[in-house]
Amino acid sequence: MPAFLDSVDFPVPGRTKGRKKEHREGHCIIRALRWLGTTHPHLFPATLIRQEAPDFVLEPRGNGRTWAIEHTDAGEQEYQQWQARTDDQEGVLALPSPDGEAWLGDAPERAFDEAIRLAVRRKSEPNFWRNEPDQAVRCILAYDQTNARLFVSDAHALQSIQRAAATAPGFGVMLVRDAKRVLVAGIEP
Repeated sequence: MPAFLDSVDFPVPGRTKGRKKEHREGHCIIRALRWLGTTHPHLFPATLIRQEAPDFVLEPRGNGRTWAIEHTDAGEQEYQQWQARTDDQEGVLALPSPDGEAWLGDAPERAFDEAIRLAVRRKSEPNFWRNEPDQAVRCILAYDQTNARLFVSDAHALQSIQRAAATAPGFGVMLVRDAKRVLVAGIEP
């Protein structure tokens, strides 16, 4: 892995503190590059290109295939709105569940699985890959913004992205957990 990636941080400000899409994407791509540098060191040195559809292209200067990486946020819209409303509030806040009921049994895992599945399905649509280089490895880079993220283990998150990747043949999936600010896993196509 390129040594400089260990020292690079890309903080994501709070929702009411000026957070933008570029903050989330930058935060996630740094973690993805760290994972790729560890698991696929032959890809480096490389050039990272910021574009649209997909969001990033990683072009190795030596061996290895080009990677096309599309970023997405995985999370429920209602929860994102709740977080924006409560971002500056102090004290104890009750974390809402998707159906308004208490978190019972495997409800957090089911909600998490559904959010990941929907994010992967949405980003596997051809429109998000219209500027993809020929023969590139396709990878969906999901940022965990789910309301179940605090209750779901990394082991379950890995199983969830494996199941989601199986529904989108030809795509790899990487997941950045917001609660821990780390890349949980990368599943290659």
